[in-house]
Amino acid sequence: MKKIWFSSAAGMLAGVFCIGGCQESLPKLYPVEIELLQDGKPVAQGGLIFQPEKPVGRGIVYNAEHVGQGVFKGRILFHSAEGTKVLPGVATGTYRIVYHPPSDGQKTNLEVALNDSLTVGKEPAKVRLELPKVVIESQILEPPEEKTGMGIDKGK
Repeated sequence: MKKIWFSSAAGMLAGVFCIGGCQESLPKLYPVEIELLQDGKPVAQGGLIFQPEKPVGRGIVYNAEHVGQGVFKGRILFHSAEGTKVLPGVATGTYRIVYHPPSDGQKTNLEVALNDSLTVGKEPAKVRLELPKVVIESQILEPPEEKTGMGIDKGK
């Protein structure tokens, strides 16, 4: 699938909260691991949001967190009577994938749709994808150096 589209992070995150009822019966989840590269280098930060072509339940958000070295692991977030829960894995189906870079909330519309879709079957999925060549801050490829509370680089 070769589609590029953009949407606001606020709209994507709105699905975390149940509107008109919560999903208590969850679909079966399967492990998903995505290695994300840009210009052949691992993407070092950010996250992925999976947008299902066919919705599979209210109050469920499918995304992937960065776990290191360009690898993102799929998971769901859902809201129940006990609060928001996080479970590893993704339900079967086909998803559009949107990368969102790290942000302090000051900037909007930074999301980038990947050119490929993700199809999850009843087997663990492990894929390598390329982030489209767009203007994105360099911190995506290289994490910022850690600083102490005084603004001084650690170890220097």
